[in-house]
Amino acid sequence: MLFTIEGARLAALADAVRLLSTGGRQRTGKVLVWACDARVFLRVNTTIAGEEALVLRDGGCIIQLSDLLELLTLYARRPNLTMSADIGGARIETAAVRCWDYTDKVQPPGEFAVGRVVDLPVAAGAGGSKPPARSALP
Repeated sequence: MLFTIEGARLAALADAVRLLSTGGRQRTGKVLVWACDARVFLRVNTTIAGEEALVLRDGGCIIQLSDLLELLTLYARRPNLTMSADIGGARIETAAVRCWDYTDKVQPPGEFAVGRVVDLPVAAGAGGSKPPARSALP
């Protein structure tokens, strides 16, 4: 796995899955990180979040959530971060962390929309023809 992403976006993504999955109380546990289809996904428990990234090599692994948050804090001032992982471990920039269950066979979690998702009936106003309930806009 090899990808480059804006540091602030990856930090916000990690905080979002931590807050949604644990109610913001814990920094422990494991996070599944995987990259494919020009996106990076994080999963903690049953909460999944994704963000666009420059994915150079597909793959995924499991990392301690506390280690990921610590490294993101360490590199908070960098505009872009490069993360790589293989059987030997995971790395953000030059810092290495232990990872489990590395695989290079990954898929996105179901269907996901690239871009904003808006509710068209609300945007169109009350009345008129009834468009589909949800649509992805670029």
